[in-house]
Amino acid sequence: MNVERTLAEPVKALARIGLKRPEDALLTVPRRFVDFTLQPAPDRLADHIGEKVSIELKIMAPPKADGSQPRFIVEAMDRARRVHRMTVFGALKWSPWKAVKAGDVVKIQAKVTDFKGTPYLNSPELIRDEDWGRVIPVYRAVPGRLSGDKLAAGIREALRMPHAIDDAVLAIRQAFGGQTEAEIRLMTGLKWPLAGLVRVLHQPADMQQAERAVLAARRLAVHAIRHRAAKAVSRAFQKDSVIRIDEEMIDAMIIDLPFRPTTGELSQEEAIQKIVELLALPYPMAALLSADVGVGKTLVYAVPAVASQRLGRKVAVMIPNSILVEQVAAEFRECFPGIPVTTVGDAASARNLDLTANPILIGTTGLIGVARARAWVPDLLVIDESQKTSREQREALCGPHTNVLEATATALPRTLALVMHGGKQLIQVARHHARKIIHTRVVTPAERKIVMNKIREVIGTGAQVALIYPRVTGEEAGDRLSVEEAGKLWEQRFPGQVAVLHGRMKDVEKASVMADMKAGRKALLCASSIIEIGTTIRNLKLLMVVSADRYGVSTLHQMRGRLVRHGGEGFCFLYLTGEVDEETMARLKLMENATDGFELANMDLQLRGFGDVGEDSGEQSGASLTLFRDLVLMPGDFES
Repeated sequence: MNVERTLAEPVKALARIGLKRPEDALLTVPRRFVDFTLQPAPDRLADHIGEKVSIELKIMAPPKADGSQPRFIVEAMDRARRVHRMTVFGALKWSPWKAVKAGDVVKIQAKVTDFKGTPYLNSPELIRDEDWGRVIPVYRAVPGRLSGDKLAAGIREALRMPHAIDDAVLAIRQAFGGQTEAEIRLMTGLKWPLAGLVRVLHQPADMQQAERAVLAARRLAVHAIRHRAAKAVSRAFQKDSVIRIDEEMIDAMIIDLPFRPTTGELSQEEAIQKIVELLALPYPMAALLSADVGVGKTLVYAVPAVASQRLGRKVAVMIPNSILVEQVAAEFRECFPGIPVTTVGDAASARNLDLTANPILIGTTGLIGVARARAWVPDLLVIDESQKTSREQREALCGPHTNVLEATATALPRTLALVMHGGKQLIQVARHHARKIIHTRVVTPAERKIVMNKIREVIGTGAQVALIYPRVTGEEAGDRLSVEEAGKLWEQRFPGQVAVLHGRMKDVEKASVMADMKAGRKALLCASSIIEIGTTIRNLKLLMVVSADRYGVSTLHQMRGRLVRHGGEGFCFLYLTGEVDEETMARLKLMENATDGFELANMDLQLRGFGDVGEDSGEQSGASLTLFRDLVLMPGDFES
C-alpha cells in the first residue's frame, strides 16, 4: 500500500471547497464540538438530568420498528444491569443502528431526562470507538461539494502530514506581515504557541480547552484585520496613480447633463467630489461606493470615469452581466454624447478591439482576457456590483497604480467588515431623485389569493409585474418553481402578455425580451435572478420572489430595487413555498422593516455577524482576511 497516497487522498478531497494545501485545512474552525467525556456510573444517571452523557450498553434485542411511525425501539442493559428502552426517531433502514445485533456492546450518547422519577436516555446516538472519551470537532458541510465528515477526515489526515502545522503557523505570520511569533503573541495577548493553538482547535482535551481555542482564533482574526487595515491606510506611494480633475471640468460636465444630480448630504454631487479628491492623491484609490438602489449610482462613477478618459487616462468598468453592460453603456452615451465607449462581452475578441480613440471599456469579466491580450492596464477601474466578482478577477485587471472604485447598492456583511476594519474608503449616496414607497410583505401559500388579486389589479392599471423563480427549467411538466414552466402557466392567465427571461438565453434573445418589457409590449415577466442587478423597467410596480428563503437580503434588496425606479408606489412579495426556520424568517422580516440598503446591511450584520470575511466570497485558500475559514465574526468581537 502507498502510505503517502493513503494520507493524501482525504486532503485532496478538500480541494473541492478551495482548501488546496494541508495548512489551508488546518486554518478551518469547527462550527461546534461534541463532548463524549461525561461518562457517569450507571447508578449516577439521576445526577445528570438535562445533560448529555456517554454510556456503554449491551444490546438485548435487535432494534425494531415502532408501528407506522418513522421511529424504532432499542432495548439495552447498562453495567448496573438496568434495562433501558429507548426510542430513536427516523427510518431504521437508513440508520447506523440497523447493523446492531443482540449481544453487541455499544457506546452511545444520550440526553438524560426524567420519566416518572426514573432517568430516561433520550435520543441516543452511537459513538465510534475512536471518539469515546474525547471532545470531537464538527465542521460545516458545503452542500453539493463536501460533507462535514469528509472535511473532518481531511483535517485529521492533514494533522498527521509532515510540516502541515508549521506551514499553518507560517500562514498566520504572513497575515501579520511576517512578524515573529513572539511579536504576534505579544500584540494579541495569546497564551498558546501558534502551533499549539492550531492543534488544539482540532484535538482539544476538553470542552473548556476547545472554547478557549476558538476564542483565541477569534482574537487572532480580529488583530489580523486591524493589521491589514493599518497596512491598507499606508498605501504605497504611486505617482502614476494621480488623476487631476479640476472643478471647472466637473461643473461643465454636470451642466451638460440631461438632468441635475442630487445635491446636499449623501448626494450624487457630494460623492462625485469625494471620488475626484481621492483620484488626486499619489496613492492608488481603494474605495467603496455604497449607493442605494435607485439613487443613480451609475452617474456617480460615470462623471469621474469620463473626466479621466478626457484627460487621456485608461478607464474600465466591469459589470456582472451582459444585459447591464448594454444598459450602462447606453447611459454613458446618453449623458456624455461623443464619448468613445466600447462594450466587451464574455466572448469578445482582443484582436478586433479598436483602442485608437482610448475608449472607456465597459464589459463583463471578458475584460480580463482582452486586457491581458492587449497588455492594457486601466488607470481607473470601476467594479459595479462588486459583490459579484472575486478578488482574483479584480487583481487580474489592476496594475500597481490602478485606482479601484467598487460600487454596490447593497453591501454584504463582509464588505462592511472591510470598510470598518479593512482600510477601504467609504463613499455613500442615499438621496433619491424621486419619492417612492415600496410595501414589502412575506407571504405563504395561504395568502396566495391576496397576491393574485394584487397582480391582476396592477396589470389592470397598465403597470407591469415581475415574478422571480429559483430554477430555469422544470423538473417536470407544470413545475411551479421554474421560469420556463411558470411562464407557460402565466401565459394561460394573461395570453400574449407574458415574457420569459433567464441566463441560459442568448444575449440577443435577452435583449429582445428586455426591449419588449421596456416598451410596455409585455405586462408580466417570469425571470430568474438575472434581473437582480441594475435592470431598469420603468413601469414595474409589483415584484414577487418565489422561494424567497433561498436568497440573502442583499440579493432580495437588489431585486426589490427594480420597482418604481422613477418614483411612486410599489409592492414586493417574498413568497415562501414551505416552512422555514426562525433564523430564515428573521432574515426575511428585515426586508419588511428596512428599505435602505446600507441600513439593511447593518441590520443583517447585527443578526448574522460579518460571516467569513474572506477577500473572495467564493472558494478560499491559504490565510483569508479572517485567517480562519468558517469563523463568524460579530461586531462585538472588535469592541472587546
